Amino acid sequence: MFLPRARTLTCTSGLLSHNYKAILAHSHILRCYSLYHHFLFSLVVRTYTDHTMPKAGFYAVRIGKSPGIYTTWEDCRDQVYGYPRARYKKLRTLEEAEAWIQEDPDRSYLIRPENRPPGPAWASFDSQTARQSSTPSSSAIMNTPIVQPGSRLQPVSELRTAIAGPSSSAMVEEVYTDGACSNNGQVGPSAGIGVWWGPSDPRNLCERCPGAQTNNRAELIAILRALQTASINLVPLLIKSDSLYAIKCFNEWLPSWRQRNFTTSSGTPVKNVELIMYVDALLSMRRQSGQQVRLTYVRGHAGETGNDGADALAVRGAGLPKVEEPDWVALRLRLEKAPVRSTLVAGHPVDASMYAEMILGEKDLIAELEAN
Repeated sequence: MFLPRARTLTCTSGLLSHNYKAILAHSHILRCYSLYHHFLFSLVVRTYTDHTMPKAGFYAVRIGKSPGIYTTWEDCRDQVYGYPRARYKKLRTLEEAEAWIQEDPDRSYLIRPENRPPGPAWASFDSQTARQSSTPSSSAIMNTPIVQPGSRLQPVSELRTAIAGPSSSAMVEEVYTDGACSNNGQVGPSAGIGVWWGPSDPRNLCERCPGAQTNNRAELIAILRALQTASINLVPLLIKSDSLYAIKCFNEWLPSWRQRNFTTSSGTPVKNVELIMYVDALLSMRRQSGQQVRLTYVRGHAGETGNDGADALAVRGAGLPKVEEPDWVALRLRLEKAPVRSTLVAGHPVDASMYAEMILGEKDLIAELEAN
């Protein structure tokens, strides 16, 4: 069939226009389909990342080995694991972390504001190396709170330590002890004891050694004071000392001394028997209460912060006024007669160090046990 030229062009143009529109519509559908798949893929990737990749944030340590703000969980963990009643929290921003740290700590933690370190209250560390470079110098050690009793070895305010159950983040409670004696074995000796829990920790002790002034006695009494003042709970207690003599007294020699009626292998009387027996009674009381206690040796003057801190406190304690020596036998007998109860009574531990020091009578002891 023959069509005029004008009509032919009109029909052809209409067909092309229709096909072009169809092509455009199909292209639009493909583009929308591609965008939809891209959206789904992005959503899956974002969801996977949120659940598998660590989110950025800041770890604020209010109570720990070195309070401050850290950028990784590993560094935060190093400050809170093994530290009694540690307080820490992860926050989104640095401002939130600083605000949380500066809040007043809960009263249940018994942190005394007057014992916080002077100067800037908190520091922010980007790494463990940065934190280690900020460990206390000798001047910081000298600013540690001093507890020097008067006529008695143990003031009530210091023996009544924080009563708390085992912290979920505290794997072990660690304390360093040390004794120092100038002119040891010579004329005019002067001995002191040091107990180091941590930088500016209110439980740190710096005292004059009571009784005879010898280095070995100071080492023993430092361990004794740590046992008297530490909380009794189900968190294992690790006491670190640089005195092989003090460590071996309880870890090796005591069973043999008992068999030989407290004489050495050469037949001479064992020195410091009354003191050793009282320390052993304190150790036994804690173990019977359900708390594991371990005495371990550390090298002295080897750059370990805790040992250096205890040593500095002991040296300073040697310069404090003399104090009267307690009756170790009476204290031990009193402790051995006291009823041994689990450290957790109805969910609350018993501060048995109070009973060991004859601060509470039997009626007070029974009343407190019944109250708990």
